Amino acid sequence: MLSADAPAVASFVAGKVLQRLLKTGKVHPEGGPLPGVPEGLDDAIGHLARSGRKYEAIAGQFKHLADRLLWRRGRTGPFASLNFGNTHSHAVLVGPGGMEERADLRVGVIYMDRYTRFPDHVQTQPRAFILLSPAEICLGDSQWFSAATGTVFANDAGQSFAIRCTAQPLLAVWCQVEPG
Repeated sequence: MLSADAPAVASFVAGKVLQRLLKTGKVHPEGGPLPGVPEGLDDAIGHLARSGRKYEAIAGQFKHLADRLLWRRGRTGPFASLNFGNTHSHAVLVGPGGMEERADLRVGVIYMDRYTRFPDHVQTQPRAFILLSPAEICLGDSQWFSAATGTVFANDAGQSFAIRCTAQPLLAVWCQVEPG
């Protein structure tokens, strides 16, 4: 997210998140596996591991963390897939309810089964994303565009956002700085 090729807003948001992560919040002790790991998550992690050498380590670490995250189902909304409530899960790594509890920032992960569309919505804070799978994205009034594994993008505050996946399940990490 901090590479020279990343969009400026994504680098700005990620830089602020990394700066705040220098001070640790309340870290919850690592417990055993939690219930609710999305059924197709192993497929998404496997695809990530096969996406190139630089993604193998990320896939391994993610596999290690996945069953220790509290996965929640998403709410449906405008233009979401009919089965969205059953095909989407998200977890917070850092932030309220995350492995590291804190109120000043959030780092989360999104998983969606194949052929799922996230509801269109407007975000209140700028948010940076890195895709760990291919996806299609629509930011604001732009046209949908295809994005590959490793694509970094940002959605600015007040801008509409939509994301969907096709033949591969979606896996993405996002971060944002909270106001105040």
